[in-house]
Amino acid sequence: MFAFAIWDRRKRRLFSARDRLGIKRFYYRYDGKTLLFGSGIKAILAYPRVKAEFNRASLAAYLAFGYIAEPETR
Repeated sequence: MFAFAIWDRRKRRLFSARDRLGIKRFYYRYDGKTLLFGSGIKAILAYPRVKAEFNRASLAAYLAFGYIAEPETR
């Protein structure tokens, strides 16, 4: 199990991946300026400008399907 990110400084390109089975989580958040990533949501929430919010509108979809699809996950 793995998850990683590699930054190519010359090409200014980021490559990230995780194992095919999805055992190791890979969460990310990009707000148009700052990219945050980690293997747990706590890593994202540790950033001072990120605030945890409950999305009541997506609760029914989560309970029905076990996940939340786009665009609610942005």
